[in-house]
Amino acid sequence: MKTRDRAAPDCVHVDVADGFRALSALLVLWFHFWQQNWLRPEIATPFLAPVGIASIDLEWLPRSGYLFVDALLMLSGFCLFLPVARAVEERRPDAGRIDARDFYRRRAARILPSYLFCLAVILLFRILPDWPYASAGDFWTDLLGHLTFTHSFFRASYLGTQLNGALWTLSIEAQFYLIFPLLARWFARAPLRAWAVMNGISLAAVGALVLLRPDLWMWINQLPLQLCTYADGMLAALCFVRLARRERRAKWDGLFFSALALACLWGVAELVKRQGRAPNLQLGQVLIRLPLSALFAALLACLALASRPLRRLFSNRVMRFLSAISFNLYIWHQYLAVQLKWRWRIPVWSGELPPNQTGDRAWQWRYTAVIHLAAFGAAIACTYLIERPCARWILKRGRKKEEAASS
Repeated sequence: MKTRDRAAPDCVHVDVADGFRALSALLVLWFHFWQQNWLRPEIATPFLAPVGIASIDLEWLPRSGYLFVDALLMLSGFCLFLPVARAVEERRPDAGRIDARDFYRRRAARILPSYLFCLAVILLFRILPDWPYASAGDFWTDLLGHLTFTHSFFRASYLGTQLNGALWTLSIEAQFYLIFPLLARWFARAPLRAWAVMNGISLAAVGALVLLRPDLWMWINQLPLQLCTYADGMLAALCFVRLARRERRAKWDGLFFSALALACLWGVAELVKRQGRAPNLQLGQVLIRLPLSALFAALLACLALASRPLRRLFSNRVMRFLSAISFNLYIWHQYLAVQLKWRWRIPVWSGELPPNQTGDRAWQWRYTAVIHLAAFGAAIACTYLIERPCARWILKRGRKKEEAASS
């Protein structure tokens, strides 16, 4: 029996995207914090001791947490293309045509306030007082690379940056924003062909890296290798809208997509575990990117179509709040963790070896508490005092200019 579903998924705001973004950002945060505190996540299971399972070791999750940066980039492709996917499904003649000026203004309002504030704070309170550069040329390469979002092109501003290592993703995002209006129009007209070509470019780049074996650190996250993640997100948006807007929906659709989502989640976990065991982490990351990206995209689309109880796990007040601050949380968490430990030595420690290397578990837990408080405090402050007020000002100013030009 089929029935019209009055509670069909919202195709304007995909509720589970909040939780997907929040959890992905938290897993990246866990990886960077694990690098500094060395706390092994292990759950004691004495009730399973009779069958030989005294504990469950979860270290594979933070060990490979950097893989979830790809999940965030895939989500970016999904969210950017979602309005186009709705237009395609509605068969609008202008589907895929994006007002480039409005698009770039909105992207600027989204990322520039927090990004430039971060650069300004680090420049004023870290770079100028301590001057960690070997030469003025290195400084200008680093600074100008970040100001023009080209810092992923240069070793000094990418691998050797003295600003904030986590900001490399903004370089990739900005480069993708630059070509997105053209990609969106192409994807709207021929989605499978566009998806195949974008994945083909990434696959060819992977093949070149595997054969040539250059400096993988420098190349594994460049835009050609990340095109597959964006393409998967864009195709997932189109599939989601098409499935969500079916006029008649099967009674058990929610359970079916919930089962598919859990299967995708299991697949993601298996690939993440495999990456943790890879003898060459950079090469392993390159080789699993295409299947992992596809699983991330399928997971998001299936979650958005799943039963309400599963969707509620990814869409609730906590997830919405974490999603709201996730951008600034991503920007600040690693930088603050490193500065607190190595520059300011907070919590206090002495000697050449930090306490995590000497087995001081009390210090490890205190340090973990401090860096969480610092990261979340900075994220909340920057989101509500910098990002949102500045974004409103940028968008309001843009509207006034358009109104003045049209009058």
